[in-house]
Amino acid sequence: MAEIKIKTTELIGQNLLKKIRNEIKQIDKLPKKYIINENAAICFWNDGTKTVSKRHEHDEFDKEIGFLFCCYQHYMQNWSRNKRKKFISWFKYEHIKEYLFDLFVDKTGFTVRQAKAYLDGLKIEEITKTKKEN
Repeated sequence: MAEIKIKTTELIGQNLLKKIRNEIKQIDKLPKKYIINENAAICFWNDGTKTVSKRHEHDEFDKEIGFLFCCYQHYMQNWSRNKRKKFISWFKYEHIKEYLFDLFVDKTGFTVRQAKAYLDGLKIEEITKTKKEN
């Protein structure tokens, strides 16, 4: 990521400078596109990568947790797939969403309120398959 240098003058205070830097950091931590495809969540990121989160057969699909799992995969991409699975398996199922949300807040730099508002206002593209008639 290219770092933007801003000269601090009398007109730009330290708080404004921190706010600008935080906004720049958050841009890289959020996906540019989020798609729900039947029972999968797909996130496309600004760096050209794609993460996919599929539901298990016995689970009910939750769009929010699908998004958070995609974020988890992206944030922990330097870990192997097995290491990510092993780490997340240490949590009880009821607490996984809470952990993923805390990780999302930490990585994006959002406050809890901002993160909840972001998830509530998530723009989702749903892809539906249509059957071709012969």
